[in-house]
Amino acid sequence: MARTQSVNASGRILVLLQKLLFVVVFVCSAGSYQLNAQAELGQCGDDGAQPTKTEQSALKSLLKGDLPMAKVYLQTAVRKEGGSEHTLYLMGELAMRQEQPLQALASWEKLLAQCPSYRAEVLYYVGALRVIQGDSSGAKTAVEAYLKNPEREGSLDREAQNLLRDLTLAEQLKAHPVEFIPVPVPGINTPADEYLSLIAPDGTEAFFTRRTVSVDRKSGPAPVKRTLESFMSAEWSDEGGQFSTGTALESPFNRGLNEGGPSVTANNRELYLTVCENTATGYRNCDVFWTLKTGSTWGPLRPVTGGVNRPDSWESQPSVSANGDDLYFVSNRKGGTGGLDLYRSSRLPDGSWSAAELLPTAVNTAQEEKSPFLHPDGATLYFSSSGHPGVGGLDLFWTRWDTNKKAWSVPQNLGIPINTKEDEVGLFVDIAGEKGYFSTNTRQGPGGWDLFQFTLPGSARPQKVALVKGTVATNEGNPRGLEGAEVKITNLASKTVKTASVDVENGRYAHVVALAPGERILVQLVQEDAAFNGQIISEEQTKSSPVVRAELEARTLQKGTEYAMSSIQFTTNSFELNPNAQAIVEGFAEYLRTRPELRVEVQGHTDDVGDDAANLALSARRADAVRNGLLRAGIEASRLQAKGFGEKRPLVPNATDAARQKNRRTVFVVL
Repeated sequence: MARTQSVNASGRILVLLQKLLFVVVFVCSAGSYQLNAQAELGQCGDDGAQPTKTEQSALKSLLKGDLPMAKVYLQTAVRKEGGSEHTLYLMGELAMRQEQPLQALASWEKLLAQCPSYRAEVLYYVGALRVIQGDSSGAKTAVEAYLKNPEREGSLDREAQNLLRDLTLAEQLKAHPVEFIPVPVPGINTPADEYLSLIAPDGTEAFFTRRTVSVDRKSGPAPVKRTLESFMSAEWSDEGGQFSTGTALESPFNRGLNEGGPSVTANNRELYLTVCENTATGYRNCDVFWTLKTGSTWGPLRPVTGGVNRPDSWESQPSVSANGDDLYFVSNRKGGTGGLDLYRSSRLPDGSWSAAELLPTAVNTAQEEKSPFLHPDGATLYFSSSGHPGVGGLDLFWTRWDTNKKAWSVPQNLGIPINTKEDEVGLFVDIAGEKGYFSTNTRQGPGGWDLFQFTLPGSARPQKVALVKGTVATNEGNPRGLEGAEVKITNLASKTVKTASVDVENGRYAHVVALAPGERILVQLVQEDAAFNGQIISEEQTKSSPVVRAELEARTLQKGTEYAMSSIQFTTNSFELNPNAQAIVEGFAEYLRTRPELRVEVQGHTDDVGDDAANLALSARRADAVRNGLLRAGIEASRLQAKGFGEKRPLVPNATDAARQKNRRTVFVVL
């Protein structure tokens, strides 16, 4: 995975020890710290030797922070007195103060071998330092011994229990490795560096940064190397089965700002990314920016308003929800849980963003959390953390929002060998929840940094969702075009309604929905003076691919004009409404209720296969079935007529099976 500078597990332990170790030689009394060397240094049994004058002098020097003098005294103690258990303990203290943890470990291990009962706390120190040494088994043994020791003071119990939890988890992860066979993503990777990558939810476009190095041989006898970072996009080709190598995006991108780390909504129209600039004071400030695409043109880059960005803190690594409702990001602002924390802001009804909300301690820790990726399911969050139990550095985790409990689940480690002793960041997951992606320079690819993909472990996969997309077409007789057009998506089981915006330039729309087994949705165009136009999509249709299309048409209502109801299909020689047809009829009834002045005739048509009289009768029964469904839905009989035309009015000649399918139709005509 991509690596960053961070506090890893060993570093956390080292910092902790530096904070805790020296405190053991103090006793708080009357608001000030008093030396009580005999009591705090420990001893070997009831008959253990007391510290010598040289050892006491070494201890006093340590208390004053005079490390060179403490070292002189301890060297003297070793030379003249042979190095008692007190000397070994203080030598470990001195090594820790000098940031030499492995030397401290050697001194304390020798101390325990010489005097196992010296101080219970030394067992914890040794266990923690064995983690730094890479000896997890020895570390676990020492920490367990500390927690079982009845002589311990108890001040380190919580840290010891957390460390033991980490060590136990690491053992379990090592004992049950997950499958991890990363391969380069075809097309995007080149001999240059590709990183800070993202593939759009529908899989049709990728965004990433490409770093190239050129040599300016005209700059003099010593050629100058120039580095160029470009924000890129690449298109997916179904025919070629891979992405293109990509092109640098035009304005507003690549205009001198340091930009990257993209996140895009499901309709590929809202793009969020990080922009960093040097301020007049020299502070390098990073904020979250966004831009809106209309047709094929990206609008200006603008900072996200509301409570997301601050002038005195670092905001970065945005992850926008697929439908643009929520925005997750990283900040080091004051008031957080640790150094870097994860925050969430929600879209308000007027389109602005709410004040940022710090994610709870179930997710954020006193260490660092970064690199969030919210899956298109809107509930599964992947992120990197150095504070949750892991195997070293920043590990990758996932957590899921429980709607009923209104809480995040306990973060789960993605496992070994996905996570290593190094830092893992920058994971994102495809909409199917089957593939994970990351950039790295530690695996064999075409260049230095490359984008890789791998099969995501089953336990870490998100909830199933579908991405409904399509194009709203217009005809020449529609003077309004797509002005005011929206796509309404209704879950027919839960009756929940979502709305997707339509790009007025090209008619495209997209929206992510959750579909439980057996559920169906009605996808319907909503526009003033437009005819009813809708389609049914079932959960069954999403099993082969989570991306499904529903093409719609914006046509102005006109008297005498025929409007297709394409989702009303009948089985051969049947006039019974199936569930999809019933759903369309109910949707059409709702449409009619909003237009009480509208009167329509439902018409049934067939192809030329079979007997003409039989076709005529069948088409009439089918038209009646739709009319009866509208009556049951509460539409007045005076507003409805039904008529069958059999094979008399074909749209196209019945020359092919495809043509006959077009002619087998149910429509409504405005009266």
